Amino acid sequence: MDFKSLVNGIRKGEVVTSAALLPYLCLADGKERSDANLKLAEVYADIGNLTQAGVFIRRSWMLSGFSPDILPLYIKIHAGLPDIDAIRAAYKEIGMAEAAKGNVAQALSYFNQWQYAYANHLSIDKYVYDFDVLACIRKMAEPWRFEGYAQKDPLSDRKIRLAYLVFGALHVNSVLVKINCMLARYHQKDRFEITFFIPDPQRSVDNSKQAKGTIRQLRSYGCNVVISPNGSNLVNRLRAVASQIFDYQPDILITSAILAEFEHYFIASLQPAPLIVGLIQGPPQQFAAPDMDWGISWSKHPLFDAPCNGSLVHIGLDLPDRESIAPISRKDLNIPDEARIIMSGGRYVKFENLDFWKAVHEILLRFPDLYYVAVGVSKEQLPFLDKLLNSDLSQRVMLLGWREDILSIFCLADVVIDTYPSGGGHVLIDAMALGIPFVSFENNYMKNFDQTDWSVADEFVSIPELIIRRGDFEQFNNTISKLLDDVAYRRRMGNLCREQIHTSMGNPEEGVRRYEDVLVDVLQKKTAQGATHGKGEFPTLNSTWEKLKRILSGTIRGEGRA
Repeated sequence: MDFKSLVNGIRKGEVVTSAALLPYLCLADGKERSDANLKLAEVYADIGNLTQAGVFIRRSWMLSGFSPDILPLYIKIHAGLPDIDAIRAAYKEIGMAEAAKGNVAQALSYFNQWQYAYANHLSIDKYVYDFDVLACIRKMAEPWRFEGYAQKDPLSDRKIRLAYLVFGALHVNSVLVKINCMLARYHQKDRFEITFFIPDPQRSVDNSKQAKGTIRQLRSYGCNVVISPNGSNLVNRLRAVASQIFDYQPDILITSAILAEFEHYFIASLQPAPLIVGLIQGPPQQFAAPDMDWGISWSKHPLFDAPCNGSLVHIGLDLPDRESIAPISRKDLNIPDEARIIMSGGRYVKFENLDFWKAVHEILLRFPDLYYVAVGVSKEQLPFLDKLLNSDLSQRVMLLGWREDILSIFCLADVVIDTYPSGGGHVLIDAMALGIPFVSFENNYMKNFDQTDWSVADEFVSIPELIIRRGDFEQFNNTISKLLDDVAYRRRMGNLCREQIHTSMGNPEEGVRRYEDVLVDVLQKKTAQGATHGKGEFPTLNSTWEKLKRILSGTIRGEGRA
């Protein structure tokens, strides 16, 4: 039987033996064999046999030399299985192949998809280091790496120049940008000269209300802002950003999220500054590269697993003032005046745990006048809720999506409950500052950091009554119930939260002084070494990267030249 007839037979549900397929699976020409496997993968995927389709698509993918044309079907089949590790491997393979051809923009794009495979296909914040990928990006940057420069004037005779590489300028309500603005506000301007570099294109910034507001704010604090030029060629734009930084001649380049988008790592790999310091503000795999000179972490657990030297700095924040916030109307949310309200906030991926929703379900059953409001997630993002909540309960669950007026909404809350197993940070801080008691879970410091399974509340305040044993939802609901039933207790816990968070986090100026001291200390150590950075030598205070380069020297494919 000819191959087309075999494929049509499979599509119709006929049983086709392996013997019938063997002549086409044994074709001498590799391309023809790849095409035959591709067609078999397509037909088995169409009839829903993804396991068999996976066999054929992996073979076709390998025989094709990792062809971009095959990638969409490869991803579709493995997403359906689901086999996210296979998807990540494919993105890495094709990224490496594009890098070997000198296609930097395509390689970075595939590496970004590799980085976010778990988030895109399973909606979970899981990230894993791959030092092959990082080495490949550094190799791609090598042809354009800047020659070193040495500062002529001693540190004692001038201001220290800081260059910030901004991540998330176009994002709505970016916590990372808020931290940039807080640092800008409280930096000692008589000691530091500060410039923020925005790598997003000028036209994108011009069309972003959020970005324009951020720029105005940074400039109002006496800082300079430099925006990337326009241009359709990504590599030229990234090189232009690095040139802007290099021309500024900073003492330190500070990254906000060096591995969250690999364009930022490419810029850093061009070595536009003699010292690279990364702010570790989340998963190390997104925020801490092994070849950074230093990392500064705001919390303990991410620092544990950062593959570089680093410091823990307890930073303060500009806390919201309840008196200056106009609460949203209950009528706007269709909530009765006499109802009690519990709230949560965060990205939608923090709301996907079924045990958490079972706990919410139980507490809603216990209190018929209780409403649950979640900010940052929409009903469409949680399709499983229809089966969990009956029509009466679902009317008391408000999923508001992403909002800019979250503080006005929080003013209505009697209690804020933390998301689980990935807890919140700024959400809890804001709630405590508003005098709203929270209920969260303790963190497990005896395991590797996992963004999908950690809570940070115990680093902000010490209120054992409100921080529950991890995963103990019975205690979780009992604590919420006590807060709802006992108005005096709830008020007392709210006041305690406000007092402790103001003591712990309410002095951002002091926090920035501690942060600045770390920057100066790292810079002085570097200066004492008498080192300058030059072509082919990434500046580092440790030998981590050099060891990695020796280990990986035989695994990096291609010259990375464009």
